[in-house]
Amino acid sequence: MLAIALVITGVLSGCSSEQRASSLKVGDCFDDTAAMYSAGEVFRVPPVPCSQPHDNEVFHVARYPGSTYSVSAIGEFADRVCFGAFSPYVGRSYETSVIDYTWFMPTPDSWSRGDREVTCIAFHMNFEKLRGSVRGSGR
Repeated sequence: MLAIALVITGVLSGCSSEQRASSLKVGDCFDDTAAMYSAGEVFRVPPVPCSQPHDNEVFHVARYPGSTYSVSAIGEFADRVCFGAFSPYVGRSYETSVIDYTWFMPTPDSWSRGDREVTCIAFHMNFEKLRGSVRGSGR
């Protein structure tokens, strides 16, 4: 399983062509860009219709139930819930899929403002563009 996770923050630009990373919902698709990252934190993402080639798709959003901020504990929770949500969403087991996953998680700053969301994100394991939604794709 992919061990990389990115933290999200609510401090975002007002650019209408970008979506706040913290507002992503299941089924949202977006691309990777160097501008969306800052020191491992994701501030904004460029949304892309899933019908067009894209890099990522949100496949699950879960609320972390813990009361203390811990990168390792939230990461373990994220891996567990994303892994569990993967097969039902994609329509194929993680172990046999060409799709991989990662997640966004709260930053210490967003945690202090009540953010508890973990966002599970699917992408092609060879970093190829996804074509169409991965939902029920059996890929």
